[in-house]
Amino acid sequence: MDHRQRAPVHIFHRAGLQALGLRPNETVGKSLFEYFRTEDRDFAPIAAHRRALAGESITYEMEWQKRIFESHVQPLRSSEGEIIGVVGVALDITDRQHLLNQLRQSRRCRRWGNWPEAWRTISTTC
Repeated sequence: MDHRQRAPVHIFHRAGLQALGLRPNETVGKSLFEYFRTEDRDFAPIAAHRRALAGESITYEMEWQKRIFESHVQPLRSSEGEIIGVVGVALDITDRQHLLNQLRQSRRCRRWGNWPEAWRTISTTC
């Protein structure tokens, strides 16, 4: 994100583009506001970029287009140490999150066993 708070978006990994239904170069030159179609400065990715411009390194999770992402942004500095932008990476952790949820559910089912009252208190996916 540049000093005007209108960061251009660059996605370089082909699999990342495909998962989001994007074509190569489709996001080049777009600001985060344009890419996410919002003017909300408190929207998680935009707020994180703003904080990175202030010197913080930020890690956060968010759901976007039916996928779950773990993102990390940090200040991009010149050779003199001046903050000149933001660099970030977003990892698609959707499958990992679904597996963790299944593991939690399995543990909950195992803990409650087959007790009839347990089925009223936990998900029917057991």
